[in-house]
Amino acid sequence: MNLPDLSIPIETTCHAICAHLDSVEAETVNDPAVIRSVKAAADSGAKLVIYSGYGGQLVGPELLSMGLPFLHLHSGWLPEYRGSTTIYYSLLDGESCGVSAILLDPEIDQGPIVGRRKYPPPPASVDIDFFYDSAIRADLMADTVEAWARADGFADLVVQPESSDGAFFVIHPLLKHVALLSLRDEKTL
Repeated sequence: MNLPDLSIPIETTCHAICAHLDSVEAETVNDPAVIRSVKAAADSGAKLVIYSGYGGQLVGPELLSMGLPFLHLHSGWLPEYRGSTTIYYSLLDGESCGVSAILLDPEIDQGPIVGRRKYPPPPASVDIDFFYDSAIRADLMADTVEAWARADGFADLVVQPESSDGAFFVIHPLLKHVALLSLRDEKTL
């Protein structure tokens, strides 16, 4: 896995890999300024939106109906691990951590899967929420976007089955602590 160089500003990286970059100041993804910017991008020939937002923000129907696919990297092995705290539940289950590349649809974490990858648990010293989660998402995103560009689209869409299982949106602090303890070397316990 390639880890990002956090000393390089994100704008510098984005300008290095794309010809046009818009910056929009908005409080939510569904802000009218964002909608105008995405519509302008669609009108000028954009073929893909890569969405990464704050927890709890959902891309609304107006954006999803513009005809552009919205690629999102979900840190969870879909369809088994839906929600925002899936890394911790994966660790509690003794599983690898997973990332799923999906195309957003109106149902949370249920859009078509365009790629998935499993990753080893992070070392105990690595911050899961602010580093590991972002790093594994970015790793799969780079490969997914490269494959999309080579094929001029997504070749293999896997429609997720309907799931009656619960989603993992909240984790109790005690369970989070137990998950983090599972990362420690047994000699230190």
